[in-house]
Order: sequence, then C-alpha cells, then structure tokens
Amino acid sequence: MQQSSFSHMFTPVVTNLLIINALFFFATLTLTGSLSAYLGDFRSLTDFLALHYWDSPQFRPFQIITHMFTHGGLAHFFFNMFGLVMFGSVIERKFGAQRFLFFYIFCGLGAALTQMAFYAYEIYSVAHTFTPALEQVFSSKVLIQNYLGSMVGASGAITGLLAAFGLMNPNVDLYFIFVPVPIKAKYMISMFFVGSLFLGFMQFESDNLAHFAHLGGMIFGFILMQFWRLTPKRF
Repeated sequence: MQQSSFSHMFTPVVTNLLIINALFFFATLTLTGSLSAYLGDFRSLTDFLALHYWDSPQFRPFQIITHMFTHGGLAHFFFNMFGLVMFGSVIERKFGAQRFLFFYIFCGLGAALTQMAFYAYEIYSVAHTFTPALEQVFSSKVLIQNYLGSMVGASGAITGLLAAFGLMNPNVDLYFIFVPVPIKAKYMISMFFVGSLFLGFMQFESDNLAHFAHLGGMIFGFILMQFWRLTPKRF
C-alpha cells in the first residue's frame, strides 16, 4: 500500500510538535487577559513563557522548555512551523521518532544556551559581573536589552534541523523565499550561518531576532550529527 502525501509530509513527531506549538500560540493569543491576575509582573502570557536571562527576576526554570513552543507573532509561528514540516519530516524518517525528538530538543536547548552565553558576555562587558543589581541594569541600554530581554521560538531547533538536512543532503536544491533560483543546501546553510554571525555581532537596533540562538541550534546539531556518526546507534 502506498503512503498518502499527507502521511509522507506529516510524520508522527512532527505532527505532535505542530499541535503543541499551535496550542501554545492559541493560548498566548487568547488567555493573557483571563490569566492577568496570575501573571504578576509579566506583561503577557508570551512573556511568562519566554526564556529570560538566568539572573533576571523574571526567569523561571520551566522557561528553558516553554520558550521553544512560544512565538512572538503569526509570521514567526508560520515560518518556524513551515521549516519544521519541510525539514523535520525528512529527518524524522531518517532518524526514527525517538532519535528525531531527542535531536530537536537538544538543538533547541543548545540554541538557548548559546543565546544566554551571549547575553552573559554582553552583561559582563558592561557591568563587570554576570549578576548586576537592578539599579545598575537601568543605567545602560545594553544591560536592559540583555538582562531584561527574553527569547521565544522554535528557531534554534529548526536551524538544527536545517544543519542536519544539509549534512545528509548537501547537493539538494532549495528555494529561498524571494530568491527565484535554486541554491544547493550546503551553500544555503553556509550563507545562513555567516549571515546570522554577522547580524548577531552587528546588533542593528531594528533587529529583534536572536541570531546567536540560530547559530547555537546549527552548531549543536552539527556536533550531535558528528557524534552519532562516530558512535553506535543506541536508540
């Protein structure tokens, strides 16, 4: 019996990740008002679920996981879920469900760790401590952005999937939005990595993307892929 195109595209773990992300997105759109009494100093449910700097008064341990399923708007949600379907389903069929889920979460956590390390670097470069007092934080725009900022989204996990896809299919042609010509996966991934590195260090004022999280997802995905290549498959 031939598989339907639907089951070919929406593999089990990818489908469940889509559902979880959609539920989180729907909740952040509809429940902030009704939960306002329980959110305390958080501006919204999105802010409550986002990952804050580890020393921030708004940091909660559960945010290490919840931020990966929370998004900052419809476009953010759509493009991440589009990437999950396009790359995740291919990789899940290659890895199997259990190993794919581990890879996805590992890349998401690696992305968060990388972004938090960058926040810590920025904070220390100004305050000469990783744990500045709030009075000191409010004296610097850099400290406000990094100490009191937050990150949301599945982008780090998705860029990890992108790295895995490129390693497995380096010569597959991919089409980038608004670019009418195909680009081989190995070149697109290289351009994305260099672009994220450049934008991460430049920190343009109008740019609110966590570029180091994107880099972290790719790097951790690459490292795990290399580790698995050198070790026997255990799950």
